[in-house]
Amino acid sequence: MNRYAKDRSTGPRPKPVVPIELDEKRIGPRLLVAALLLAVGIFFIATAITQCNAVSSGWTVVQADKSIDTDNAGEFTLLYELGAAGRDATTENKALTVAYTDALEHAAQLFSSLNSYEGVMNLCYLNAHPNETVLVDATLWNALALLEAQGSRDIFLAPLFDDYQSIFFCTDDFQVGYFDPRTNADVRAFFDELLTFIHDPEALSIELLPENRVIFHVSEDYQACCAKWGVTHLLDLGWMKNAFIVDTVADALEEKGFTHGSLSSYDGFIRNMDSRTDVEYAFTIYDRVGAQIRSAAMMTYPPATRTLLFLHTYGLFSPYDVQRYYETEGGICYHAFLDGADGLCKAAVPNLVCGSGSLGCVEMALLVAPVYIADELDVDALEALLVRGIWHVRCEDGAIITNGGAGFTNLAEGYRVA
Repeated sequence: MNRYAKDRSTGPRPKPVVPIELDEKRIGPRLLVAALLLAVGIFFIATAITQCNAVSSGWTVVQADKSIDTDNAGEFTLLYELGAAGRDATTENKALTVAYTDALEHAAQLFSSLNSYEGVMNLCYLNAHPNETVLVDATLWNALALLEAQGSRDIFLAPLFDDYQSIFFCTDDFQVGYFDPRTNADVRAFFDELLTFIHDPEALSIELLPENRVIFHVSEDYQACCAKWGVTHLLDLGWMKNAFIVDTVADALEEKGFTHGSLSSYDGFIRNMDSRTDVEYAFTIYDRVGAQIRSAAMMTYPPATRTLLFLHTYGLFSPYDVQRYYETEGGICYHAFLDGADGLCKAAVPNLVCGSGSLGCVEMALLVAPVYIADELDVDALEALLVRGIWHVRCEDGAIITNGGAGFTNLAEGYRVA
């Protein structure tokens, strides 16, 4: 007898089992009732699931599908008014999610210079196949053509940008000195030697050929220089990468008829896809004074403002800020805006907002860059951008200065519209 169990030898006995014969004539009706009950149960379960998955009309943040094959989907926010086009909100949300996921995955993979994807001839592929003719996607070909048309060679600053990215991931100020060309003579020598090739079209260029073919030309001397310094990463879109992605995704969504929302990136590129004239959008104007980052006012603007560009040298509490900013205890700011002339990060002002009714993010970024990436602000050059349809908002000594048609509300104490 198990000493942990009670002795059941003298306890009550179970009742005998009495077999019951089923009436075979009634099996059919019983099965019918069971089937009906099962159908009713399935109906209620399906209804509950449908109600749980139903989406209400109105403004919402649309998320890319979790299966998306890119590691930077979280850098973008799609704000959309579901049901505004007269469609069922749930159906529209499903279609928009699929379109957004596909477009974002395609763009993010295409403009990646560090990750390769099967069957995708992206910047990473071009980097790994210098001096070869490569057939690329039309979107990438057009992006490279836009850089060439603007005379920008910033795509070749990749090795220098990598050093600044190392600064962003520093956990202590003393580590910054390992990568800072301002204070480290070895890094400065590295920058200077590479810049001689970066500035030379004979040493480094991208040739655009018909039918979306390109050749990334790299001279033997530059290849030897890179081998000397251990450099393998030669192409990167730097601080403008998300501008290319936002434009590409927004264009794709517009082509599919999704025109009641806006797409933005955490680092300040915003594309409105709204075709309406009776909708107003809002954007927070930030101002940095000393070590303080202030919310100066709320800016309102119509959908006719196709593009907004918010350039800033500090993070705004995004988990992705570590990819772009580092500030020392002494207040020295390191950021992603590199001057192609000397490879140093520069910004004329801590924050600048620019808008356009016709240009895309990339076009506006390329036009604004020479004014913003500078030791000091050239106000005349900034004002001259209005000829290209680019207006701006900047803060100066408590004044919110603009030459555009935006409105301002909720002004913080000490601020006024000049």
